[in-house]
Amino acid sequence: MLLSAVFTMTYSSEADAAKSKKKICGDKVCGTLSTKIIGTNKQTAKTIETSKTIQLPYPNEPDVNPDFEAHTKKFSPAKVVKVTDKVYSAIGYGMANSVMVEGNDGIIIIDALGTYESAKVVMKEFRKITDKPVKAIIYTHSHPDHVNGAGAFAEYASPDLKIYGHSTLVKNYQHESGQMAQLIGNRGIFYYGALLPKEGPDRMVSVGIGPFLELGKTAFLNPTDTFDETLNIEVAGVKMQLIHVPSETNDEIIVWMPELKVLQGAEVLYDLWPNLYSIRGSVYRDVAKWIDSLDLMIDLNAEYLVPSHTDPVIGKDNVKNVLVAYHDGVKYIYDQTIRGINQGYNADELAHMIDLPASLKDHPWLQERYGERSWHVRGIYAGNVGWYQGDSAFLNPVSENQRSENIVEGFGGIDKTIQMVNDAIKKGDYEWAAELATYAIKTDPENIDAKLLKAHALRVLGHRAHTSGARDWYLTDALILEGKIKPDSIIAPIGTPEQISVTPLDNLLEIIPTKLDPKKAEGIIMSVGIDVPDEKKQYTFIIRNSVATLKHNLMQDVDVKITVDSKTIKMTLAGQKPFQKSLDDKSASVTGKMEDAKKFISLFDPYVVTGNFAD
Repeated sequence: MLLSAVFTMTYSSEADAAKSKKKICGDKVCGTLSTKIIGTNKQTAKTIETSKTIQLPYPNEPDVNPDFEAHTKKFSPAKVVKVTDKVYSAIGYGMANSVMVEGNDGIIIIDALGTYESAKVVMKEFRKITDKPVKAIIYTHSHPDHVNGAGAFAEYASPDLKIYGHSTLVKNYQHESGQMAQLIGNRGIFYYGALLPKEGPDRMVSVGIGPFLELGKTAFLNPTDTFDETLNIEVAGVKMQLIHVPSETNDEIIVWMPELKVLQGAEVLYDLWPNLYSIRGSVYRDVAKWIDSLDLMIDLNAEYLVPSHTDPVIGKDNVKNVLVAYHDGVKYIYDQTIRGINQGYNADELAHMIDLPASLKDHPWLQERYGERSWHVRGIYAGNVGWYQGDSAFLNPVSENQRSENIVEGFGGIDKTIQMVNDAIKKGDYEWAAELATYAIKTDPENIDAKLLKAHALRVLGHRAHTSGARDWYLTDALILEGKIKPDSIIAPIGTPEQISVTPLDNLLEIIPTKLDPKKAEGIIMSVGIDVPDEKKQYTFIIRNSVATLKHNLMQDVDVKITVDSKTIKMTLAGQKPFQKSLDDKSASVTGKMEDAKKFISLFDPYVVTGNFAD
């Protein structure tokens, strides 16, 4: 049978259990997992419905970690905070803050939030303070939650508007709509709890560094002025030094206002443990350079520190305390990881060994509410050494599926493995229960018991999680296993239509070869020209040996040529317009055999937006 399952789970507090006369299992409530299985019999093609109920103890605990819940309250209600004369920080209107600096005849905006809509709201709040025009926008780095609202601020700009950013900012921004965009998009859905319910025990509480992930119109504007290491500027009478500080991104900059003694600290630090590595997917964040950046910030002796994701810090001593603790905390984790690597420990061993010393562990700015130090130890290991951990038994290990089958067989078969999962849950060892259930699922993908039990373990871990990323990922996985989230809904396109629309065509077309399906392309040799008249650009795709190669010119004697404008290409890649529709309305034309053009398009993975295939 091929079965798809819809699962429901009910559990209650001890008080609710008493009211409903449910049994209390020690310090746990006896929860009920109910399963409705709907599937198709392979032999008869008939629909089958059945039901299953499993009773399991559920810890008598809150559905949100109290420390994490307390942390999130600082984002509500949204507010504009006066840091000092001329400097204001808008907090809680989106994932990131936006900072306004008031000058003599205009204002400077530092970071532009994540959507046009949220930036518009913040600008209305800033207009209550001053009606001076926007003279400059400064991007501290390329993450979308800091740049995508720029267009809203630009509506209030003077004609000579300047937009400042690091020289690599645009390239890094395009990475979000580049070769790794689908992975980053898919993982971001998990990491930020985008599919979690708004209410109930599995709700999305916050994203740790802000109240929520912004969803809306992209209004990114390219910088007018860029620099490499340091840039001294004066805008509206305000002197500023823009300083490159590699940290969470390699294009990160801070804004130092020496006359005001104000330091806008970007994402070099939060009021929580930093993300030295992001499980949503990122290039290696060079932690050694991050430490140097913090050292530089300490030496500025700022009296006001304005981070990108939390309340400002006021007072020279307070600022120094935060920066020194941050520097020393990050350096400790980095140094001890490198030390452990040289002593021969592998990443897993180090992840369980290394944590902050007692002198730093309780510092309020070093609490794990966004990322977790064990993840970051693994990231430092991989960034410095790579995947191989020094044991030759794992130079060419068996596949995950084979390993799972071997383990399940060694445990005595699927039924005994399931019993071991049950036993682990009853003992409260939910991490081991989830791992065991995973082996069972890989061995028997349709095993309902394994899916239910794994979902149960993940839900407990999610409710206990003290970081946003862990909670959101655990619970999203649990809901998928229970059939409450369809896997199709987590397929992300290469970028939003707005992101794709502002991404250079060269960058977008360079993604295409990584989408070639080698089985479909096997044995095919062909060349396809792409003529883009509105941008006066021409390209050639060569298909051979199940590889697609992009040439930035139109070769002679191509098998087929497609003439199409850049807007149509971008709409196709964004999933907004199937290729066939472009042929029908004449926005694309073919020179040569139409069958060859359609064959070429069919060789690549489809682009998906809200579940609709582009072609």
